[in-house]
Amino acid sequence: AGGNDMVMVSLSNYYYEHSEQYREALYESRQSGHDLTPFLRFALPAISERCDALASEIAAHNKRMLYLGFAHSLFGKLRSPRRRALADRQLRIIEVLLDAESVDLDDLVVQVLEHYMGLKFFNRALVRDLKELIDINAIVYDNGQVSVDLDWPRRFSESELLERYERMRPAASASHPATEELSRLLGRRRSGVSRSARRPTA
Repeated sequence: AGGNDMVMVSLSNYYYEHSEQYREALYESRQSGHDLTPFLRFALPAISERCDALASEIAAHNKRMLYLGFAHSLFGKLRSPRRRALADRQLRIIEVLLDAESVDLDDLVVQVLEHYMGLKFFNRALVRDLKELIDINAIVYDNGQVSVDLDWPRRFSESELLERYERMRPAASASHPATEELSRLLGRRRSGVSRSARRPTA
């Protein structure tokens, strides 16, 4: 009917998961002269449950939009052209991560690789870009998984983050806890990519 299925309260899964109670409610309604009260008593908790889930989905979507808008606004205020070029790649990373709750590092590399292939040492650049996003608390790295912190825009002001971001050294610092693991994993990816890049095409 052209409706938006994101905001449709569908109860079919609830009925399937509670099939015995569903049949009992229908039977009781038929036995009482098609009085729908028994069935409504069964269905109303399902409507409440689904509306709560839908409200959570809407809130999460709004958080993602706020996060992306905040990131674009922040990086758009960078003074250095070089910093803005780095930020453009970091925005690509953020956009990939916003589409999923958590992304495996190897999968993330595959999805953003096209933005790094023109660089001589793309793995170092990607480590640096990820490290900087971790350092400003925009993303979280844990045991090979990368995700965004959706509460990031509410926990920091633009001026505070701009100051921290502009002060960052251009090279990735080995002092960061995640840098060594990121470098190791991405170094492994780079060797495979380099071999495939040299392979002649038919």
